[in-house]
Amino acid sequence: MRNLLALIGMFVVTSAGLGIAACSSTTTVAPTTGTDGGTDGSVVKVDSGSKLDGSTGADSGPAAGSSCALAIDLAFATQTDGVLDAVGKSIYYKLAVKKGDFLSISTDTAATNTDQPGDVVDTALMLYDAAGKTLLATNDDAFPRFTTDSDLWYRPTADATLCLQVTDFDTWKGTTPQLAGDNAYKVTALSLAAGNFDTAAITQDTEPNETIATAKAVSLKPYTTPPGGFNILMGDLKDQADVDTYKVTLPAGTEIMTVAIPPIGAPVKSGSNTYGSTLPRFTATIKNAAGTILGELVPPGAPDTEKMSDSLSMPITPGDIYITISRPAGFAAAANDFYVTTVSVSKYRADIKAETETLGGATNNTIATAEVLTMTPDPGNAKLKRTGFRAFLPTGDAMDNFSFPVTSGDKLSLFCSSARDGSGIAQFKVDLIQGGTSLQSETETALADIGWYTSTNPDAKASKPEVKIAATGTATLQLSGGTRSATNTGVYYFCSVSLLAP
Repeated sequence: MRNLLALIGMFVVTSAGLGIAACSSTTTVAPTTGTDGGTDGSVVKVDSGSKLDGSTGADSGPAAGSSCALAIDLAFATQTDGVLDAVGKSIYYKLAVKKGDFLSISTDTAATNTDQPGDVVDTALMLYDAAGKTLLATNDDAFPRFTTDSDLWYRPTADATLCLQVTDFDTWKGTTPQLAGDNAYKVTALSLAAGNFDTAAITQDTEPNETIATAKAVSLKPYTTPPGGFNILMGDLKDQADVDTYKVTLPAGTEIMTVAIPPIGAPVKSGSNTYGSTLPRFTATIKNAAGTILGELVPPGAPDTEKMSDSLSMPITPGDIYITISRPAGFAAAANDFYVTTVSVSKYRADIKAETETLGGATNNTIATAEVLTMTPDPGNAKLKRTGFRAFLPTGDAMDNFSFPVTSGDKLSLFCSSARDGSGIAQFKVDLIQGGTSLQSETETALADIGWYTSTNPDAKASKPEVKIAATGTATLQLSGGTRSATNTGVYYFCSVSLLAP
């Protein structure tokens, strides 16, 4: 996943999660209220039963759920409780599936996006054939990521019984497992064919939808706190020429749109996210009604396909916009080329400021005329201050400069993105300058985000380390671009900056 997850918490305001389940048909237990204000499926606990002699407690021998051979039945649209209460423990479930159906399998724990490792179990999912011999799909965290809970999508190629393994991140990754303080979870499987999804939250590909004129209309499910909303698009590219186009009407007050591009067809192995599609990734193209490309993200070719950004994010204005999902050049059609993607729209976080320079203007083209940013205290950390901005570098705009106060000993972290979020700017460069001296600089590539930070998370791979400020004064971020795309008119970029005091 993107190391700093630029658009969930770093740039935008959104709800805590995405509610996609319709109400369960089970009536024996009252439904629970979901984080989105909707209704989740009923909760069912797995009963360990009694011993054969009539006493209570577990029987001797392998326990139910300890392997695919002893897998526990998992009913669709029903939450089932589980506990990973031993180091390295896994619990196995079985579910009957139909060919061509779209499935979502997810976990729900007490996790939040501020937990420390080990506070709450970090779940991972692995989906196998009935015997547990062939791994079909696997997932650690959802795309987009809100917490460490898992969300796996899959499209079966035949009617079958499949085996689901629920485990912890370290066991999934092959690193040393640890026992979490809170190790309880709920697992839920949803089926499109069975009508388990909230129809307001999903849109299925139906043909014809190749062009703007025939685009499939998408209704965004509103967030609990407006403005904004989301929808999950699911479909398949049936042959080499097939493309799917969707029409989204952007609500008043929304400022940014994100299209998730998960690793739908990455190589299938434990410790790697993949939905098991035969389409490795897809191209996402955003157009207006006139057909002008406003933003586009194209996967790099092999062997670098899986280094693609997992989201396209761009500034928007209310009105109609068109999203086209297509097969990248060089990727041949295969038997199960399905895709699933989440489209979400929202407002920017309050401290992410819009550039005051007009498009094509020159008012912040020098350090002396840099636009001044205000650092905002973080409500959860008295030592942390942050700011950010969204801006444009059209042809002819040499550079932008943004300045802000710094104090000796501050540790500066940042995340900046342009082409990696679908902009048409190539060779986007970030340069941190103080007193006329460059403290650190970097040019964006197609294969890696610009992220300067230090993390104890082994999966968080910064492009460069955080910068320790030596002298109190003013620092300036200088942003510039190389060539502009001949077809993609997007010339936007984003930056988020934080200062941690000693």
